[in-house]
Amino acid sequence: MSEKAKQWDKAAAEFQRTFELGLNPYIRSCLSFWEENGMIFPGCRALDVGCGVGKYGTLLAARGCDVTLTDISEKMLAFAEKNMSASFPASVWRTFCCDFDEADIDTDVFHPRFDFCFSTMSPAVHDEKTLKKFSALSRGWCFIAGFTASDAVLRRRIKEAVGFAEPAGSGEPLAGREHTTVAQLAEMLRAMDYLPETKSVPYHWSDRRTVRAQAELMRERCWKDAPEADEYDRKALAYLNSIADKDGTVSDEVRTQVAWLYWKAEK
Repeated sequence: MSEKAKQWDKAAAEFQRTFELGLNPYIRSCLSFWEENGMIFPGCRALDVGCGVGKYGTLLAARGCDVTLTDISEKMLAFAEKNMSASFPASVWRTFCCDFDEADIDTDVFHPRFDFCFSTMSPAVHDEKTLKKFSALSRGWCFIAGFTASDAVLRRRIKEAVGFAEPAGSGEPLAGREHTTVAQLAEMLRAMDYLPETKSVPYHWSDRRTVRAQAELMRERCWKDAPEADEYDRKALAYLNSIADKDGTVSDEVRTQVAWLYWKAEK
């Protein structure tokens, strides 16, 4: 198993926890945009590259789409299969574990081609090679969403409280691959003679966790390999206990801006 796959495997349970929170205004706006622009429709074939635990797969299947879910992480796909099978027959969805960099798009799982190819908050489509694959798989629309700005309010305050400084170029990056911006992907598409369009949208959410769960999340995301990890843990717990509500939980608020990149596969 590759290091990239291992990193995403470790994140799978947290992704599933987020899935179980259900719909939010951003997800509703995304679905409305796809429907209003004819990107998805009953009976269409949709491909999710870097699907995670199948959040969008369940929503598209509920709208009558035939869905193919791909991800590099077997644990993510195990959750996706659980989530899809809870509501939909196996005839309208399938999963395929692959690193999109290495995936052969002539394999049966990618045939026939798709009416809608999408990848949200994933590094799977990140360069000219993967953009060409992604576009070649679609006979309709392609859509990519990526963060352009982010402020995880509580996480930032915890780092300040414990005295943790991010190593240069780190933060909470997409796992296992240098980040490529949506603007850079748009330039690559133009160089390939596509006509991409972009749209900027806000995406804010919050979650409640126990003090210990939040401290464990900080350790895993930020300082687990630091020599001072145990000291950071101690300070994080002390800070979180000082601000926790009476029920022992804290609100983990994240405020982001997302860029949507979309284009017709036919030039």
